[in-house]
Amino acid sequence: MPSMKKENLLELLKNDKDVKNEIINIVLKSKQLKVQTVDCEGGNSKWSLLEDLNTQKDNEIRKLKFQIRDKDAEIQEKDSIIEAQKKELAESREKEQDIQKTIKKIENELLKLESEKKSLNGKYISLYGRYGGIECVYEKYLKLGLEIHKQLKNVLNPDESPCNNVELFFGFGIQEGNITALWDLIAANVKYYIEADKLNDMVEIFLYFFSLYQRITYKSISQNIPNVGDVFDERCHTRTSDSNVVGKIEKVILPGFEIGKNINRKSLVTVK
Repeated sequence: MPSMKKENLLELLKNDKDVKNEIINIVLKSKQLKVQTVDCEGGNSKWSLLEDLNTQKDNEIRKLKFQIRDKDAEIQEKDSIIEAQKKELAESREKEQDIQKTIKKIENELLKLESEKKSLNGKYISLYGRYGGIECVYEKYLKLGLEIHKQLKNVLNPDESPCNNVELFFGFGIQEGNITALWDLIAANVKYYIEADKLNDMVEIFLYFFSLYQRITYKSISQNIPNVGDVFDERCHTRTSDSNVVGKIEKVILPGFEIGKNINRKSLVTVK
């Protein structure tokens, strides 16, 4: 057999598939053996590269498991918060619905009250048109208090207790003698009525009956009301006990009046 050169042999081996596969298997086997080799040089054992890789892989897996666990806990916490907010929102909506129902109920009640008020106002106007201001005056009279009602015995009430109905009150108040007596009573107790905050009510009751009597009496009747700022004149005016002797009229407490030829009262005023 003729001798073959090295180059020709390599070329033949290079193109042979079986040879190439065998060479690759030899190389791979060599590397695997190298990885599994334990180097005991110097008495110190060293783990192979494969074991190091496995250890690193286990550590990474463990680390990822911890991270996943933390994420699960965080997700669970967020889910709890979301559920709580959903529950709170649902309760809020339920409360809002209840509030809306309450508002609607109150609005309906208000409409009903407005309707009742309108009806009562109509009745009040009707009654006032028939009875005038007697009801308002009677209400003020009832609130004068026990001490004043004692003073009004035989003037606006038969005894020391107030009249228990409007008719009796009207019957006392419209009498000429009682109108004059009421004027005298107010003039004598101005300070007390001011302290009791009842002076205006007493004067209003007097003016009501005086004006009414003025319209029905057959006698001549006149009223004298001075102006604030007029000079005080003893011939026409009577001053309160705490007023100056001379000066100008500061306030008119009661108007003066004349009924017929025998009844005459000067205007009661305060002088500054």
